[in-house]
Amino acid sequence: MIYILTIEMISIASECEETLFNLGAQSLVFEAESSLMKAYFSYPPNLEVLKKKIQVEILSIETIREEDWLKHNRDSFQPILIGQHFRVLPTWKDGETEDQRWNIRLNPGLAFGTGGHETTRLCAHFLEKITQEFKIDSVLDVGCGTGLLALISSLLGVPKVVAMDHDPNCENCIRELLEDNQHLNPKPDFRYFIGSLDDPRIGEGYDCIVANILLETINELLPDLVRHLNPGGHLIVSGIPSSRTDEAAIDLTLHGLQLQSILTEGSWVALHARLH
Repeated sequence: MIYILTIEMISIASECEETLFNLGAQSLVFEAESSLMKAYFSYPPNLEVLKKKIQVEILSIETIREEDWLKHNRDSFQPILIGQHFRVLPTWKDGETEDQRWNIRLNPGLAFGTGGHETTRLCAHFLEKITQEFKIDSVLDVGCGTGLLALISSLLGVPKVVAMDHDPNCENCIRELLEDNQHLNPKPDFRYFIGSLDDPRIGEGYDCIVANILLETINELLPDLVRHLNPGGHLIVSGIPSSRTDEAAIDLTLHGLQLQSILTEGSWVALHARLH
């Protein structure tokens, strides 16, 4: 069962997004030219906690069957341009495009990361930039969702890519993503699993780690993220509202990372830092 929460935002949009994702929202949809937002949950949302954290007016909460929600995702999913090299297309769309972008085919399910959110696009931009300017032999995608950023890393020529998430819904999404895009010939050393940063399947250190998750989670994981970075390694983090950029930059610095660059899209930022 999927729970649909409709709210009217009084707090700024990025604060509402961050809080709803923290409460477990699977997807968010904004109503055009209004302050209304729909949040989709796989379990009943905690409305008392929501009202304590942000200013919102709760308009309704409804339930639909999971298969109906997936059909809605399918019906509303449109092609998305990501970075300079990629386009995300629904798996059911026929035909080829005429430009030089790679067409990544994706079936939106219960996992986050279709390319429709600003933070995914920001991370992809940094991945393009870093792989062009530096020799990157390994990438770890933490909180990978659909696995889109991991696949992009592989298509950019990174020999070893590992994707991980704690959400069991992600496993089938990543498997489908790889099956649907075998024609793009991703690098053979592409692994994924459901687990944590303590899992031995992660293996040795990485030249680049990308974590498109929430700032609170990034802060909790920073010691482990740094531990898995090779000397001079790159860390890309997003899921950060622009109003909390300074907080995120300070947290990175306190963990021995040197801030390299900040990208902004809408009310969200991504930060690129390197290990001293």
